[in-house]
Amino acid sequence: MDLTVDFGFGLPGSLGDLVWHDVNGDGQRQLAGVDNLLGTPDDEVGVGGVRVELWSPGADGVIGGGDDALAYEEVQTNSSGAYLFGRVSPGRYYVRVLAANFEAGGALSSLPAASPVRSANDDGVDHDNNGWQPGGRGTEIVSRVVSVLAGVEKRTVDFGLVTNLKTLSWTVWQIRHGR
Repeated sequence: MDLTVDFGFGLPGSLGDLVWHDVNGDGQRQLAGVDNLLGTPDDEVGVGGVRVELWSPGADGVIGGGDDALAYEEVQTNSSGAYLFGRVSPGRYYVRVLAANFEAGGALSSLPAASPVRSANDDGVDHDNNGWQPGGRGTEIVSRVVSVLAGVEKRTVDFGLVTNLKTLSWTVWQIRHGR
């Protein structure tokens, strides 16, 4: 028996994680909020029913470069805000939060903006905001391009969302004043 023969059948990987309400707009999820008490208004909970898609950036490796392709059909976050694309072929992908989520009655109609603080790259850290909203409030949000490896479950692509610019202003004030 020759175990060096490869017929191209590799183990699939998976990609996913969380969409949550970033109450304080700092880009980091604090489940029990800043006061560290569960069940209070500043809890940063997941958002259910959010529609997300998995895309390939194409040969150019650039999001929106003209050769992007839908790689996996739409999935929705569960009641805890978690999503997962299972059985994904190894490769490079990005996650897209659909603009339809922001329409009246959509899962994100009350959370129109991505958190102002986001991870600069695929740092593999869980529960930090990886979303970018190039079109502004109420438009689609995309992650950075990430690599899916054979047999590896990558659950670190998260999206923090905020309600309004008041949250953003408070975050900027806190950062400037070292709080």
